[in-house]
Amino acid sequence: MNISRRSFLKGSAALAISGILGAGTSAFADDAAQGQEEKASLLGSVEETWDADYVVVGSGICGLSSAVDAAERGLNVVLLEKNGFLGGTSTVAEMCFGVFTDMQKEAGFTEELGSVASIMKTTQDYHHYKTNALLTRKFYEESADNIAWLKKQGVNFALVMGIGNSYKTAHVYEGLGAATIKTLGARAEELGVQICTNAPGKELVVEDGKVTGVLADVDGKIVRINAKGVLLATGGYSDNAEMMKKYAHVDASITKNAGIAGRDGDGIAMALNIGASEWKSMGAVMFFGAILKNDRFGTHLYSATSSPGFRFNERGVRYADEVIDQINFSHCGNIMAQQKASWGLYSKATLDDFVENGTIFGGGMYTPAGAPLTELYSQIEADMASDDPQVFYCETLDDVAATAGVDADVLKAAVERYDGYCKTGVDEEFLKAPEYLIPVGEGPYYLFNQSLGYFTTSDGLYVNEFNQVLTADGEVIEGLFAGGSDAGGLQGDTYDVGICPGSQQGWGLQSGRVAAKYVAEHM
Repeated sequence: MNISRRSFLKGSAALAISGILGAGTSAFADDAAQGQEEKASLLGSVEETWDADYVVVGSGICGLSSAVDAAERGLNVVLLEKNGFLGGTSTVAEMCFGVFTDMQKEAGFTEELGSVASIMKTTQDYHHYKTNALLTRKFYEESADNIAWLKKQGVNFALVMGIGNSYKTAHVYEGLGAATIKTLGARAEELGVQICTNAPGKELVVEDGKVTGVLADVDGKIVRINAKGVLLATGGYSDNAEMMKKYAHVDASITKNAGIAGRDGDGIAMALNIGASEWKSMGAVMFFGAILKNDRFGTHLYSATSSPGFRFNERGVRYADEVIDQINFSHCGNIMAQQKASWGLYSKATLDDFVENGTIFGGGMYTPAGAPLTELYSQIEADMASDDPQVFYCETLDDVAATAGVDADVLKAAVERYDGYCKTGVDEEFLKAPEYLIPVGEGPYYLFNQSLGYFTTSDGLYVNEFNQVLTADGEVIEGLFAGGSDAGGLQGDTYDVGICPGSQQGWGLQSGRVAAKYVAEHM
């Protein structure tokens, strides 16, 4: 007998009680729908039961802002965090999206922003209309209030800026994400939110087709927390190699995950196991460009690695305008993902100049443009002395070719063409702007084995503009919400950093507050 997703959802309470439904697995929506074998339910292992109005699973910008907002609205809130600390990858975030904010008005940016409609038009074109327009419009319209709300909580901003050719929508946190999480965490405690760390959500409780709570591992025992609403804000699936391969078609073993560990797709899996659906266009990842496998975002070595020098792939040929790393780092990630290898080649003379005068773009908010990279050579030496070096010293281009495993004649021809463009100021292959044409020049050289970096996944469950989780046919799963990187609809196939930087952090803030408001006003 065939069971529709809607019928499956409505009958899930009986299944859960009988111990058939389980969550916290790596099952996907199609697996659940086809009735493949899943882990037994933990309902029979419950040792303690709590009652709350609202349960938030995850404590990044989405989960913390939702818990604080809900508590301000008078709800009794339990916040669950898998790690032993709050914040997840939001602790290393730099900025948060907003349009028509007070900061933008004071800086004189509102005229160039145009209107919500014009921004919508630009982003919809960028995403090829693969986004949820109702959800996106609501996000844009409420973003100024979100920034104002953060300020009210005590969060400070250093400046508002753009990246590359983007709108100036990035509101840079003072003290970056770590300071913001600390402020919101303190606010949550002040409001009486019950915060449980080292306490992963494990399974959703479903009764009569509605989510009525969650099972969590708290202090080594399974606790059932009954609630009117449950928000999944577990940070997406960046650390789940199976999901990364399935949805983003990326081999996680050859990428550099720059986020905080623990984003295993838990929230998405819990929802899929009760009949929820993924967003219709899965696979968006917040890629960024070249980074070394042993390095981290923001170091002096990273600033050199991501500078617009000469790059070549496993065939020994140049494959892109290297400035794309800074103009739209997600686009850089897209093209790097097509290569089997990416190598950055710099002469020692170029690196000496970086040490003295810095790089054109710097390294995000961590290393300002033009700041001398005084730690560059010590970081290079540390990498070269490691068990798995990613930087190599080469006297000649023949040495470079041998180290990279490419044909020396092909590489030399590519370098000759590129250095010729540097002399004429015209890049005939990729039209790289002349001010960014850094010649390879004479040796000796340093060769960087570049990896594809990513910060987070930026899609997830199928939700409506109120962040209610939906089945594949668009039916609301009552009592269940998803936000941040557990919820899809804002991004198409590529994170829109080149249009609206800070949008994923802003989406986490927006979706968390929207869910809290809905539970407070409607449940």
